[in-house]
Amino acid sequence: MLLRKHRGFTLVELLVVIAIIGILIALLLPAVQAAREAARRSQCSNNMKQFGLALHNYHDTFKAFPAGCGPAPLNAPGGSTYESWSAWSGVAPLTAFMEQNALYDRIDWLVGFNNAASGNRAVTETLVSNFNCPSDPGYMVDYGNMGSISYCLSYGPASWWECGRRGEAGLFERIAYYKMATIRDGTSNTIAMAECMIGQNQGMWNTNKRDPMYRVVTGAHLTQSPAIGSDRSFTNSATDIATINTYYDNCLSMYDAGSGWEGQSDEQGRFWAACNSWWAPYCTTLVGPNAGPGCDDNGSVTQVQVKEPSSYHPGGVQTLRADGSVSFASETIDQATWIALGTIKGGESVQAQ
Repeated sequence: MLLRKHRGFTLVELLVVIAIIGILIALLLPAVQAAREAARRSQCSNNMKQFGLALHNYHDTFKAFPAGCGPAPLNAPGGSTYESWSAWSGVAPLTAFMEQNALYDRIDWLVGFNNAASGNRAVTETLVSNFNCPSDPGYMVDYGNMGSISYCLSYGPASWWECGRRGEAGLFERIAYYKMATIRDGTSNTIAMAECMIGQNQGMWNTNKRDPMYRVVTGAHLTQSPAIGSDRSFTNSATDIATINTYYDNCLSMYDAGSGWEGQSDEQGRFWAACNSWWAPYCTTLVGPNAGPGCDDNGSVTQVQVKEPSSYHPGGVQTLRADGSVSFASETIDQATWIALGTIKGGESVQAQ
């Protein structure tokens, strides 16, 4: 009986097969990662659309949008006049319109978000999945403090959380309740919210990477000169853009040099309930998406000058327009257009973005 001899793989053949498999994996992995990011970005967009619906439902109920920072829900029974830095963010009253009634009903609006005796502190520690973008490494991470958020209310081209409450800048402002009719630039041409990276409690920044979730203490205010109304709101004029960029270039220089560290530069997006500027879910439209670190005057949470939208999506950030639509803003967007999209009645001409 003849025995058939079975020939196995030679070492060279085995190495060739392994190399082919490696090449296939290398080709497929970026596609898999891109598909996953597309799914995460889609979920993030859906979250923003929920905020859009909540804002419109809030407006239908109270005939105005919530204040970016300030008292409890406008005209709500028992509504608070609590106006200090411990007051509530404009996101907090939206919980009733985002299927978070259990949270809303537990809040004592007569005292601040950080008040432990009332139970508010326990409420604000809650992590809400549709407040977080799944593309962010901080997604649903408990940093042992308060519930985080990836979506920020737009204060527009303003370097202060309060610009006289005259509607000089964005749709949101401290203790200002703007109506739909106030948006003279058109709801589709006005940014209501945008994404912001969640601070990851990592300590001192890496000077080799201008990370948007950090902030620099510049020791100086960003002010408009000559001032038109408030000296903390800006237009897209060449003069104002030059003022903004001079200030921001200095801020970036300090970041690159490792100066301006105040020990609190990793708290962006950490508190969905907070009213105070850095911790609060609010952003500016002064420089551009993913521009780099934020800048403030003196390390105080109320002295933030620049806090631009940021995200982990390649190439830009998603924005919610005042009409409830979601659109992607590229990192290369023209600065004048970006500023115009942030104002509610600037009267600028805005090209389709």
